Amino acid sequence: MIKNTKLPAGPKPKLLLDDQLSFVTPVIYDGKPIGKEFGDVLTDVVADYKRNTTVSATFQAGNPRNNLKTGATFLSVDYQDNSGKWIPRYTDADWSTKFIWKRTSTILGQSEVTIEWTIPSDAPIGTYRLKYYGDHKQAVTETVHSFEGVSSSFKVH
Repeated sequence: MIKNTKLPAGPKPKLLLDDQLSFVTPVIYDGKPIGKEFGDVLTDVVADYKRNTTVSATFQAGNPRNNLKTGATFLSVDYQDNSGKWIPRYTDADWSTKFIWKRTSTILGQSEVTIEWTIPSDAPIGTYRLKYYGDHKQAVTETVHSFEGVSSSFKVH
């Protein structure tokens, strides 16, 4: 450092991911109640909210461990612009959102996701919706399929 010379890189550390033990049980399959589809809205939003209040919607879900969404998102809060186009404004990376997964039946592999958004005081007034991005695993083939769920729209005043 004093001589301003570059040192050799040195040995590369060993990758230990394959040597680690995991006590998290794998996802076997995801199930849904009869008459429901993955992404169905189970508890919807109401029509109007004020800033600094919390919006929530619950969806029929798959286990989030089916796809960890690295570099993607489990949710978005979409804003409707003047042309009617939906634009994602907030994701699970924002402090104002929460993604809450709950197993509702271990034997049947059923679960629900609740998305919460505490509306920031500086959120633009307008029309919004909550969107859920999920993945479910089929029992026999063990293939994972993506799906989406969308709440009704609501106004922020």
